Amino acid sequence: MNSFCIDINLDISPLRGEIDITSFTKEYWKTIPISDINPKLIIFLMQHGLGFPKVATFYSEGEMVHPIHIDNGSLSDMVKINWTYGDNHIMNWYSTDINKQSSTENIDRTYIYYKSSEVKLIHSQKVDCPSLVQVGLPHNVVNYSGSRRCISMALFHKHTNKYVTMQEALELFTGIIV
Repeated sequence: MNSFCIDINLDISPLRGEIDITSFTKEYWKTIPISDINPKLIIFLMQHGLGFPKVATFYSEGEMVHPIHIDNGSLSDMVKINWTYGDNHIMNWYSTDINKQSSTENIDRTYIYYKSSEVKLIHSQKVDCPSLVQVGLPHNVVNYSGSRRCISMALFHKHTNKYVTMQEALELFTGIIV
């Protein structure tokens, strides 16, 4: 087991039964309305004291190297659950000594980008469906061919409004880690 990406056995679809992920437009990034989230997933998270500030879908087709980035306002330990569809991609994680800060606090879409010269590759793997992924460290996705869709849900503790760390996620989901 590593601290970057851990598969979980969560047999709950992220979307309501009548909603198909392909119904979202082929935009690279799109927010998913809360009304489209499976109520069983919301209850499951609430039972663990968790909430989610946003859910987004990502789409890429063909050969594409996504930019290296972090999903928050600065380097941190932050976990999302990703449901990734498509077989020909990997996710890379990087180390860096450069802690860039965001000047915006847009909870809907705050990303900090890194140049390849500012980071060093430390781990790569395919993200299965679903998985806990570390998004507070620089990372990117390489899509080799075909299409890739991803539903990505940031997790936070409802009682503190702080993002869930990887260690906390491992403790919360200990019974469903693959």
